[in-house]
Amino acid sequence: MNKVIFIGIVMPLIMAALAVPLIFDLIPPNDYYGLRTPKSMSSPEVWYAANRASGIYLLLASVASLVISKLIKDRAAHLDAETLVFRMAMIFAACMLAALLASFLKLRSM
Repeated sequence: MNKVIFIGIVMPLIMAALAVPLIFDLIPPNDYYGLRTPKSMSSPEVWYAANRASGIYLLLASVASLVISKLIKDRAAHLDAETLVFRMAMIFAACMLAALLASFLKLRSM
């Protein structure tokens, strides 16, 4: 598979797919999947609220990553493939980091 497609499209779509069950409260408290901190694990109510917010942030970050990657690809025809992949990877990482930070800030306010 082309690295540009994998980094720019597949990875954000995977993260978006992982966000959907969190948004709809389909994932009960567990040790493997979701925003797992001592506070989020303190009660089912906090778990679902924290993971719902986290899922929304993750979905928004995934969409942002897709859109920005598309814009970079369309406007950077002069870039070699490795530079394009690097830029897309940095955009993806920045979007995911923003979602993580927003999730922890939301959890902190609960």
